[in-house]
Amino acid sequence: TANYLSPYSSANPVASYYSGISQYPPLYPLLLALSGGGESLLMAHIVTTTCLLFSLVVIYGLANSEGMSRWQSLGVSTFFALLPGTYIQALSIHSENLYTLTSLLGLMFISLYEKSEKPPYLLAAATMIACASLVRTAGIALVIAFIIYLFLREAKQKYRYMVIVILPIIIWLAFQSDNETSYLAALSGFYSNDFLQILTAHLTSQTHYVLNAWTSSFTTGIFGTELLYALLLVCITSALYRTYRKKI
Repeated sequence: TANYLSPYSSANPVASYYSGISQYPPLYPLLLALSGGGESLLMAHIVTTTCLLFSLVVIYGLANSEGMSRWQSLGVSTFFALLPGTYIQALSIHSENLYTLTSLLGLMFISLYEKSEKPPYLLAAATMIACASLVRTAGIALVIAFIIYLFLREAKQKYRYMVIVILPIIIWLAFQSDNETSYLAALSGFYSNDFLQILTAHLTSQTHYVLNAWTSSFTTGIFGTELLYALLLVCITSALYRTYRKKI
């Protein structure tokens, strides 16, 4: 898709065909296209890895904004950098690194807004979360969380921020409406018969995949699996506590 969108050369016929049937959001291939990643595998790796490196900086900034000391924030950022899951993602030209960067920027700007109550931070947060949803459709979960957050915090001009965060994904889905391989078409076909039974089976299998992904992000073997599940419970409890405090 980056090759098809590239302004620097004519698209490969295979790339043109693939771009026409791709169901993936456009922001990551567009970034690669504008930076020369559509022609150069090396440049595509450089841009993708740069997103990861900037993510480490943002993790530091987010942790610091949430009240951690400089050394604690550096420790969190370093810990994330050394995770096996981070290393595995760094080897490939995947959109995960750009998604990590945009979603973390959104969270950091929200944290800065809570400390200062300055509207520009909330505007920046809405923009980054909108970008995250255009990198990976998983960003829709962050969009929904942000909208709920706006109402819980009774933010001024919340409807303005809602438009900013929702409109881009709606426009992209509208452009995809005639694509038989689009996400909406795939979901419609998948859940058209016996919705509840298929949904239950899907959630069961996806929960299994998510648990496997959780452990494989921390270890390449089976050592310490019980400890990682305990850590997961701590994280879920922390998320619930943050929700209770009206924090995203």
